[in-house]
Amino acid sequence: MRELSRFIADRMVDRLGRWLRLLGEDVAPAPTSTDDLCAAAAAGRVVLTRDTRLRARLETAGLPVLFVEDDRIDDQLRQIDRTCGLGGAVPFSRCSRCNTVLTFHDPAEVAGEVWPHVARTQPRIGHCPTCGRHYWQASHLGRMAAFLRRVLGRDLLGTA
Repeated sequence: MRELSRFIADRMVDRLGRWLRLLGEDVAPAPTSTDDLCAAAAAGRVVLTRDTRLRARLETAGLPVLFVEDDRIDDQLRQIDRTCGLGGAVPFSRCSRCNTVLTFHDPAEVAGEVWPHVARTQPRIGHCPTCGRHYWQASHLGRMAAFLRRVLGRDLLGTA
């Protein structure tokens, strides 16, 4: 299924969608209606869901769906890795909230928009042109990398 690398996560797997976006995967956030999910599937996005009724509706219509089997995020990530093969995207290249591709800036360019400590210590700062969020490699990166190494058995963030 890797050739279908554009996803949309429903609300039941929103946390999974956020993790996948952090890994650089193209995962649109959950829309407010089931009809919007179906429209996204018709446009070629694979719907990630735990909703059995939605799964049946999409399968009946011949639309792409990946039923997420488990509630636990570590098992969900393992399933997506087994099914789709994680690791082909550029980590931290998308906004974790809205999925927009980030632009990257020299800290001096965004100094007035981030904490002074961040502007002084970071080599580059990501910016989401859609929602305005800023991203940089903070201390939680190590914990995220350790979690992914434990769950998937390899480093997907380039922090080895």
